Amino acid sequence: MKTTISDLDPGLFAHFKYLSPYLRPHKWGLVLSCVLSGMSTALGMIQPYFAKVLIDSVFLAGRYSSLVPLLVLMIALLMLSFGIRVGNSVLYTRYSARILFSMRQDLFDHFHRIPLVHFTRRRIGDICTRIGSDMADIQRFLTDALPHLLFNLLTCLITGAILLWLNPKMALLSFLFLPAGLYVVHRLKPLLFHLAQEVAETNADISHFLMESLSNTPVVRAFGAEEVEGAKLRKKQGRVMGFLMR
Repeated sequence: MKTTISDLDPGLFAHFKYLSPYLRPHKWGLVLSCVLSGMSTALGMIQPYFAKVLIDSVFLAGRYSSLVPLLVLMIALLMLSFGIRVGNSVLYTRYSARILFSMRQDLFDHFHRIPLVHFTRRRIGDICTRIGSDMADIQRFLTDALPHLLFNLLTCLITGAILLWLNPKMALLSFLFLPAGLYVVHRLKPLLFHLAQEVAETNADISHFLMESLSNTPVVRAFGAEEVEGAKLRKKQGRVMGFLMR
């Protein structure tokens, strides 16, 4: 029986209590990264306004004496934005990698402590997927998806405020489409959750199949089953492609 988003435990977000010890040692790095991301977002939103000023106040108005100062300011802001993005990338890579390695190490140590009967109930490929790709997915969610969600929200709010300041009527007209977009996202969310779960489960199945097939390579070759094994892999990857395209 497949799990839908409506079947989730209402205390799902309580799992953040489990994940918080991995974030706590890097809290200042996270805060600094968020600040730098906010600065980079703000600088990126200023650039289109400079283009408007150049067209309206310089070229159309014929005030070419302001062209050089504006261009110098634009280039300076671009260089500053580039420097902030590079610094933030270095900072992000450092703390996100450490979070991933810490979670992966703890899970690996946990598998060495649990009863051996657990390994008779789970396929080794599934376990390796948990340690490898699933831990990376959780790390990306904590250090990438959540901050991006926050700054996308801030970007929408700031952009809306700027649009209202520039042209209230056009801004309100564009806002009329927001409810329809939010409704579509709300309706698609359960389907996307289900498809993401299917992709994860199929990838784990592929991982187990690869480990099992490659570890039995002498037997596969002895029976001339190379084409059969290849066909199995193509079928499994076809399932993943189907889910991804949907």
